[in-house]
Amino acid sequence: MTSLACLAQKQHRIRKIFASKTVDDFGVFGLNFIMHGVRKLARHHYWELVLVDNHFPTMWTDALKGYTPSFSRAVGKELWVMVAEKAWAKIHRNYHNISENGWVHQCIREMTGAPGYSYQTQDNPNQEANKDLFSIMLDAHKRNYILSANHGKWNHSYKRSFPIIGVSDVGGKQLIKMRNPWGKAWDGEPCTDSECWPDTLTEDLKILEHEEGSYWMCFKYFKTNFAEVMINAYEESNMVTAACVCHEPGYCTFMTCNLDAGRHTFSLTQLEKNYRTSPSYDGMGFEPCRLMLVKFKGASINDGFEYIQGQKGNEVRDVYIQADLEAGKYGVYAEMDW
Repeated sequence: MTSLACLAQKQHRIRKIFASKTVDDFGVFGLNFIMHGVRKLARHHYWELVLVDNHFPTMWTDALKGYTPSFSRAVGKELWVMVAEKAWAKIHRNYHNISENGWVHQCIREMTGAPGYSYQTQDNPNQEANKDLFSIMLDAHKRNYILSANHGKWNHSYKRSFPIIGVSDVGGKQLIKMRNPWGKAWDGEPCTDSECWPDTLTEDLKILEHEEGSYWMCFKYFKTNFAEVMINAYEESNMVTAACVCHEPGYCTFMTCNLDAGRHTFSLTQLEKNYRTSPSYDGMGFEPCRLMLVKFKGASINDGFEYIQGQKGNEVRDVYIQADLEAGKYGVYAEMDW
């Protein structure tokens, strides 16, 4: 639900995943997803068309003395949320599998292809909080990227995820604008630290009439209530291509590509079946993996190459490399341990 709420902040982003713009005579809808990290319904890792009908599970409610949808509900005559939820449940085999707590940036990654990054707001034994987090969030907001946050503490199960719809610095006061997709404003303890707030609220800080469930929160208070910030680098001009690879432990995958000049993102996304008990540490996680990008100096690797960038992933599903590149021939190296 939070993923859809994040996308719906820009309505054309929601429309892009719907292949069906109207209701046909058979009540069938088509939605486009980039289904990384799950067992697939088809062979390729490009945009996949998922078909669903207009039949939804319902349950009896005594209060209304009738049947209502069992999961998401329509607002007025809107059906798009229920249709999108059903398509997502179809990909993951049932509604139960999508009802568990997950990560918004991974869902949006599979819906749009936009790279997703997560940042800790609180120090923990495994990772320190990012000291430049507010600057990162402010820059992402200015770029119209998709932001969200997990409510809770780092060492507890996250309660819910919420869209972040505004990031503002007013006279040195760092403020975050949140939205509750369930229509209620912040129901936690109020932020009473007056030092957080600007002396005079500006026009930009007003809650508009259509922004039901929205509220501003000072960044200092935000960090104590939200353990993780997730950012999807959504670009309107994103072009996504992918390939499915599999190799035995001890082997690697090397692919070549000819690229135009510009900003390019390379990613290694593991299947969900790779999330399991680790043989190298205590607990669950994805396979340790490595991703490296090189530029060819000639027609083949034998003519030499220039190292561009590399990333290592521990326990994470997605590993990314983003770089501004010159036109030329490049090689991508991927390796996993298990």
